[in-house]
Amino acid sequence: MDEILKNAPLSAIDKPAELFLYLLALHRKARKKICVAEIGIGVGATTKEIMALLSADDALYIFDYEKTIDDFLRSIDRNAIKPAFHPLGNSDLIYDSYAWPLAKLALKTREDPEADGLFDLVYLDGAHTLLHDAAACAIVKTLMRPGGFILFDDMTWRISHSPTRNPAVRPESLGEYTQEQRDSAQVAMVVDILMRTDPGFEEIESPTWRQSLFRKKI
Repeated sequence: MDEILKNAPLSAIDKPAELFLYLLALHRKARKKICVAEIGIGVGATTKEIMALLSADDALYIFDYEKTIDDFLRSIDRNAIKPAFHPLGNSDLIYDSYAWPLAKLALKTREDPEADGLFDLVYLDGAHTLLHDAAACAIVKTLMRPGGFILFDDMTWRISHSPTRNPAVRPESLGEYTQEQRDSAQVAMVVDILMRTDPGFEEIESPTWRQSLFRKKI
């Protein structure tokens, strides 16, 4: 296991955000200011923990459906948010996703000739599909600062095994994906194709098989 993860909280690592929060705490000690992105916030449990760890000098970007982000914002005191906060939502149209605001952000970041990336830490826990996460991954890589980390969650997630997306619960899946696609671990495909082949990133051995961690080389 990489030296940076030797004290990772393994006893609680089955909670998806534990490793990310551990990395965030390390980064806060090592850098004066950091920029964090969470792609796919769900009910916002991890988001709240991230906010608690960040200071006014830091920045937080969150990406999810507009409705999901609106629901989250209604559940918190926005006046208590300390970091510079950038909620970037997308519609629920079938071909829309967080990849679109990520792409716009990447283009905007490129306008600054002095910028050497934007993000220090990214937690990708989104749609878990090749269609959306391959695009998101490719864009996120261009936004990483040297030494920055990307954590991929749910490496073994499959539509056919999902309690909310499998065809028995959600019949629409039969008309959206082939059997092969429903049975495939699509996040793992994204990681194998776009991360493990990129010499600009190094894989850090994760303490859990459910997640994969990469660091942009300095």
